[in-house]
Amino acid sequence: MRDFGPEHVKKWEHKHWLFGFYAKDGVTLKYCLYGSPKMMGPWVKEKEEYIRVDFELAKTVPALIHLELLYQLLGKKDVYSVEDAKLLHKRQYSAKQYLEQRDLPNGYSPNRMLEILRERCSYVIARGSTLNNPHIPGSYFKGWEQITERHAERLRELVAQALKEEAEDLKKAAQAAEESARKIDKAT
Repeated sequence: MRDFGPEHVKKWEHKHWLFGFYAKDGVTLKYCLYGSPKMMGPWVKEKEEYIRVDFELAKTVPALIHLELLYQLLGKKDVYSVEDAKLLHKRQYSAKQYLEQRDLPNGYSPNRMLEILRERCSYVIARGSTLNNPHIPGSYFKGWEQITERHAERLRELVAQALKEEAEDLKKAAQAAEESARKIDKAT
């Protein structure tokens, strides 16, 4: 998988995982493993933490860019052209979007170009912050049940068990929240 980023964390944190392990012929299933969201959670969180700082940089560093850097890159101008904007932002915008971004009849003001430069900086940092092809080490699965027969039936059982545990966890969390609310009400 390419470009593992925050959107994958959101997508994967509640997924049920199925891993198939095949014989060398690539056709014969030796066994499979089931990973509930709870079982896979630590791995997903580990990957999230790995990319977190870089994505925070992508959110905060662009605001540190000021007009002096723009002038250093493109020279000081009263009006910047579409070509100047494309030099900064590459092919991130369509031709229509480049025209829509103009804030002057014939181009871009220095402040608008600064916004475009900041957006590009954010994009470049975020793009470089993704994790390519995150592997799950075999040791992660140590102690997991190897499903070697009745695959579909056993997987259904494991998913049902995981969903039941998740529902119980949610019920306990709701009860704890209610208890906390009662304590707060009593205190006030």
